[in-house]
Amino acid sequence: MKFLSEKIRIIPFEASHWQYVYTWANSSDYDYFFGNSGLYDIERCQSFNSKGINFLIVDSSDCSKVLGMISVSSIDDKSRNFRFNILIDKKHRKQGVAKKSSELALFYMFNNENFYKAIALICDGNEESRKLAESFGFEQESLLKQEIYLDGEFKDVYRYRMFKGAFNKRYKE
Repeated sequence: MKFLSEKIRIIPFEASHWQYVYTWANSSDYDYFFGNSGLYDIERCQSFNSKGINFLIVDSSDCSKVLGMISVSSIDDKSRNFRFNILIDKKHRKQGVAKKSSELALFYMFNNENFYKAIALICDGNEESRKLAESFGFEQESLLKQEIYLDGEFKDVYRYRMFKGAFNKRYKE
C-alpha cells in the first residue's frame, strides 16, 4: 500500500527503517514526539514498528529522501479509534508536508481500515503542532494536567480528536 500526492508518498514502515527512528529519537529536536532524547537505544528502535502501524513520508520523485514519519498507535479495534502522531524532519518543516501526509494517512485509516476516531496528544509548548491539528480539523477534547515529564518538568498535554464523518465531510471522499 502506497499513497501518493504530487510531492510526497506514504510508504509502509519496514524493519530496515529503524535508523531513522534512532536518529530522530536521539536528537533533542524531536523531544515533543519521543519524549526526552537519548532514551531510545538501537534495540528499542529496531522493535519500533511492532507497536502500531507506521509509515515513512518520502519525496515522490526520490523515495530515498525521507521527509518524516507517521505513527498510528494505541489502536482500539473494538471502539475503532487510534492515536495519530506525525514527525516531520526539521529540514522539511513548513513546506506543507505535514498537512498533506496527514490527509493521506487519515484517509487510509478512516476509509480503508474503517476507524471511527483519531486522537492526537500534543504537549503544551508545541504550538506548531496545535496550529496544524486545528487547521486540519482536529478539535480539542480535553487538557491532561502534568501528563508527561519533559525537559526537567511535568507538562500538560492537549487531547485532540477527529471523527471519520467530520474528516470525510471536510475532505470530500
